[in-house]
Amino acid sequence: MFKKVIASVLTGVMVLGMAACGNTESGDSTASASSSAASSSSVASTSSPAATSTDFTKASGTVVMWNWENQDQLKTAIADFNTRYPNVKVESVPVASADYVKKIQTAVAAKTALPDVIRGEVGFRGTLFDMDICEDLSQAPYNFDKTKLAEKSLPLVTNDKGQVLGAPTQFNPSGIAYRRSMTKKLFNTDDPKELADKFKTWEDVIAAFQNAKIDGKKVYAFRSVRDIFHIVDGYNPQNPIQDGTIKFNEVYLPTFQVIEKMWKAGVINKYDMWTPAWNASFAKSEDVFAAAAPWFLKYVIEPNDEKGKGDWGVTVAPGGMFNWGGTALSIWKDSKVKDAAWGYIADQILNENGVKNSFTTGMNITPVKEFIDKPGFFSQKEEYWGGQDVGQFYMDNMDAVKVKSLGKYDNFLENNFVKGLLEIKKGKTAQEAVDFMIADMKKNVPELK
Repeated sequence: MFKKVIASVLTGVMVLGMAACGNTESGDSTASASSSAASSSSVASTSSPAATSTDFTKASGTVVMWNWENQDQLKTAIADFNTRYPNVKVESVPVASADYVKKIQTAVAAKTALPDVIRGEVGFRGTLFDMDICEDLSQAPYNFDKTKLAEKSLPLVTNDKGQVLGAPTQFNPSGIAYRRSMTKKLFNTDDPKELADKFKTWEDVIAAFQNAKIDGKKVYAFRSVRDIFHIVDGYNPQNPIQDGTIKFNEVYLPTFQVIEKMWKAGVINKYDMWTPAWNASFAKSEDVFAAAAPWFLKYVIEPNDEKGKGDWGVTVAPGGMFNWGGTALSIWKDSKVKDAAWGYIADQILNENGVKNSFTTGMNITPVKEFIDKPGFFSQKEEYWGGQDVGQFYMDNMDAVKVKSLGKYDNFLENNFVKGLLEIKKGKTAQEAVDFMIADMKKNVPELK
């Protein structure tokens, strides 16, 4: 199946010979002594006799990745990959997502090796793409045809020059997860459509939860102010820093006004996202909803609420679907195992077995038209989710999602908006929080206006 898929996506596929990229680990034994002398030639020079046309499944070598994925799930994915690529070893080096860009920047400054496969989370991918460290996958020897991708995903893997600097393993049409037992007690239903109809606006949420109690105990709509941030900000495709100018009043202020209103109405709980207490809260019956991208189901809710089987569902958020998170894979431009690295990436996004395995283990929806357009390919009914076909739910709502443009300063944004959210929790107004964020951003990045 791999060869069939690759044939439909890649035309005239060429891999790097030893001479073309100085790759002594590629397993290509056909390069001549004269072509070896040309090891410093450009990667793009695939018309050179030194470049050898071959099947990527013949690639060999050790591919190094830095990643923050669940290591057990990653081992499963690598084992599946090795059934098709037995001669490629994938070495996984755990690096926290929050530390990823700094580690990359440190390696670049020190002129030490980067990982062969670079993972780009959407929150800092624009920064990575601006660093001139990634191969253009649309060029030879990869010849990745970007028209095979869902159109909505293209802004997430291309730069302003039109270069394809990453291949997306995820596209995340996101909604809200809810605890069924709580919605039954509060609203006499756990049907996702009925709940979506009931909560079309944030005013609806405030009205329903301002005085909500179960068995005499106060319950909340959401556990964290950051849930609301990711949802409402996810509606807006504008980057908050444009052409070196901070646009927080235009982009962030409306989001913070919603958060301020909900926080002051008492419908958001006290937890800070990604803390141990926040993780533990999923096993409690304090909060009804949570912002929920497809990956969030497998990586957050299920492991944090092991006894919650059958008690969770997913529906549309107030205001509609949004995009949250997502990973793309890139190739370090100075990698010595580019053919093996591309083999790994192509297997993750173009091979039916690789894509299906990624979906069933991690709910990763790979935005390749061939699979998106195949009825039921991303369908997955699960007992944990009350028998709901959560995969099909996300697919049915994909068209409504907008994606935020990437920017070179994206890696500064998360720490900045988290500080702004803390200002809201201290009782500040949305405008005061945004003013604080603007001052903080100018302090950290003086070149911005």
